[in-house]
Amino acid sequence: IRVPASANVRLIMNGEAEGSFTLDLAEVEGSTVLATTTFAAVPSSVGTIATMSVSAGTAIADALPLLVDENGDGTTDFSLVSKPGEVVVPDLTPPKTTAAPTGTLGAGGWYRSSVSVTLSATDDASGVKDTFYSLNNGASWNLYNSPFVLDEGITTIQYYSTDTAGNIEEAQSLTIKVDMTAPEAVLAFSPATGNIALTGRDNLSLVTVTSPFTLTDEAGNSTVLTIKK
Repeated sequence: IRVPASANVRLIMNGEAEGSFTLDLAEVEGSTVLATTTFAAVPSSVGTIATMSVSAGTAIADALPLLVDENGDGTTDFSLVSKPGEVVVPDLTPPKTTAAPTGTLGAGGWYRSSVSVTLSATDDASGVKDTFYSLNNGASWNLYNSPFVLDEGITTIQYYSTDTAGNIEEAQSLTIKVDMTAPEAVLAFSPATGNIALTGRDNLSLVTVTSPFTLTDEAGNSTVLTIKK
């Protein structure tokens, strides 16, 4: 289809079968091809509507948008823009985000220091746009810009990323347990037996008496009692 440069054109393509299609565009002056671009591997099914509007004087370098409504419900599911000399393919895969905690690891998956958490996202197609994280079970979300620090306690981090094509990653989660405080010793004297019982108390993890005078919590923090005569 040749369209005069002075015309306003709206191209509408209707899907008639499951599969994909390719749309080649060329900007021509006389017999000279000034620029080309290709939209390739664009998914299509029965009901798909793909549209492109070209205003008079618009060039391929002006990022002509191809809007794709996959199921024909009137909502654009994704869009592509022209790039001179390039083949443009849809990015339908969300980015992937990983969380890397850094701190002094104790026992049982507990940390014995504050923990710095770094979020890293990758996207093989359109590129990562933003990464978000929540520390309150998704009640609110923070835009991730740099590593953040978790102090003592048990915290579940939720996180996800978006890409420039509009794909949104399903939120992932990671639970970080931090216990930096040694357990407290509790001595109880029994008048009936005349014995002193030693137990431990810790606000975060369980405490065991690992020797007659040593208390250790699940993170590996210890309190040692010294008995003087």
